[in-house]
Amino acid sequence: HSHACAIGPSYDLLVTGFFQSATMSWGTTTLNNPNTNDESFVARLATATGAEVWAVDQADDTSFNRGEAIAYGGGDVIVGGYFSVGLDFGRAVSPSGTGDDSYVLALDAADGSHVWTNTGGSGSSDSEAFGAAATASSVFAGGFFNGGTQTWNFGFDQVGSGIDAYLTRFEP
Repeated sequence: HSHACAIGPSYDLLVTGFFQSATMSWGTTTLNNPNTNDESFVARLATATGAEVWAVDQADDTSFNRGEAIAYGGGDVIVGGYFSVGLDFGRAVSPSGTGDDSYVLALDAADGSHVWTNTGGSGSSDSEAFGAAATASSVFAGGFFNGGTQTWNFGFDQVGSGIDAYLTRFEP
């Protein structure tokens, strides 16, 4: 399931989403998902041919996770999504509490290798990144939460009850 796409370097197509089958192939790269959970992926496809330049998936095969947003900036591919149990695109992270947490990560646009990961969450199944944008010096991400304080190295407090939105800026 492709959830988002963006234009990357050399006008290549960047795509993120998730797959539920045991394997998924992009050209010569086969991604594995032995537990057939929702598994996040990110791929870069060449504009001229549509061929895979690179494709990666997250390595924590026990987790439920999805790529929801993608952007390109500063030489990095920025991906936002949500996960439960764990997430590993090159740096293993655990959720902050119960339920799903948001993630924003950067992959090197040249080869898909991990650059950095940042996560945030609250005490409920409610945190999903739904937007990402990047410049050479800043990354912007948004989403929603429903369960007290949403933490992204600082706290967003819930106002009243129900679902609240957030927008945050990182300077990697």
